[in-house]
Amino acid sequence: MPRTCVLLLLLLSLWSWSCAGRGARAAVAPAAAVVSPPSFRSANLTAAGLLAATKYGKTVLAGDEIAVAAQEYADCAVFRVQARTRGYVALGFVDPIASSVDVLLAWVDDDTGAGHLMDMHGKTETGLTPEKDVSQDYELLASFQNGSHTSIVFRRAWDTCDAHNDVVFGNDTMRMLWTMSDRDPIDRQYTDALKLGSSWKGTQSFHPKGPKFKPNTDNYKKWDVTMDNLRIKDDVDTLYWCKIFKAPIFKKNHIVGFVPLLNDDTRRLVHHMIVYECYGGSNIMEKYVTLKGAQCYGQSMPDDWNKCVSPVVTWAMGSDGQFFPDHIGVPIGGRDLYYMLEVHYDNPTLKKVMDNSGVRVYYTDVLRPNDAGIMAVGMAVSPMHIVPPKQLAYKTASLCDKDCTNVIFPERGIKITSVLLHAHIASRQLKLRHVRHDQEMATIAQDDRYDYDYQQARELSNEVTVYPW
Repeated sequence: MPRTCVLLLLLLSLWSWSCAGRGARAAVAPAAAVVSPPSFRSANLTAAGLLAATKYGKTVLAGDEIAVAAQEYADCAVFRVQARTRGYVALGFVDPIASSVDVLLAWVDDDTGAGHLMDMHGKTETGLTPEKDVSQDYELLASFQNGSHTSIVFRRAWDTCDAHNDVVFGNDTMRMLWTMSDRDPIDRQYTDALKLGSSWKGTQSFHPKGPKFKPNTDNYKKWDVTMDNLRIKDDVDTLYWCKIFKAPIFKKNHIVGFVPLLNDDTRRLVHHMIVYECYGGSNIMEKYVTLKGAQCYGQSMPDDWNKCVSPVVTWAMGSDGQFFPDHIGVPIGGRDLYYMLEVHYDNPTLKKVMDNSGVRVYYTDVLRPNDAGIMAVGMAVSPMHIVPPKQLAYKTASLCDKDCTNVIFPERGIKITSVLLHAHIASRQLKLRHVRHDQEMATIAQDDRYDYDYQQARELSNEVTVYPW
């Protein structure tokens, strides 16, 4: 039987608190202006500009051997690839529902300095060499090669209309394979290293559409919230471990984002991490700060830790963290100074390791216009949540109805700015629906190609207002 999935939807909700503090009536500020992506032609880009830009689009892959960034336009996506090779680079875009791979082969000729692209396709079965497409749907925009690296910039339409050989880029999670060679394709013939399968060097999932905020972190203070040489034993396959921390600030600040801090030997074991705000003063929580921690929600966890219930940071596997738009920040300090880090370790191979994982929180005392908070909706972990055997498909649904929203939402509503779709291995598709009275509104977030190994928060291009009724 597959492992039970947990359909937990974590929402970053936006509201503005009055000066009276917690319990005061909330007033919603106007949404930030959203600028739709321009068309590619209207951007007036030059080859030199595409190659020289220090930052380009949102990062898809950042490694020692290869870096890939993507920029969204109304009519297409533009990719910039920088690889540590003077040979060819190949990317494979995979639709997990289909059996084919959309392959791009790129290189710069060592003799002429001219860049080349080849649009190809192949099957997902291991060992099959891709074939050249009849319709060449990738356009080379710029190329460059020096003594050690090759840079390629190309574009392709969201839907090339080549249904047999190309994948459609949309809002679903996209898987990208990559590989490279130290030589150009001889007479434009690809080598055996291009055969699909284990010979490819790596894979990375990403969201083709939607913004991704990433400011200059030099402008912010940072606070590392991590485990302290936690010994994970080899006698349990799943472990929730909690640890108490004291914030390094006393007056109110705003969290503007966070990144994960993961150990190389344990990163595959860390399923999710959550930082909770604790409701209790120093007379209750201070004595727990020096402790190594305790197993969450078990007999060894002090009852006082059950006061740590409001999430301020949520991370799940595959994510590189999250930064918030400039008009919102999650409050930290000022009210309660103690926080609890919860880390879920998934250890099916019963590996015995030591871990110092956690998150680096970026914050500022220059308060942003609006406070933000995190709301979780969906199916809670339960032994009664079971997928019956031999099911071709199985749906799980949960509701956050007016009996809940009437209590916790202000009259003028909240604004959802981002969504983290979170589930476990058995899940394939996730959707966050929005119903107002008897009318279903536009879907807030949906992924029909969910990837358990890539649980990155989705920044919404347009904030969604949800009312209490």
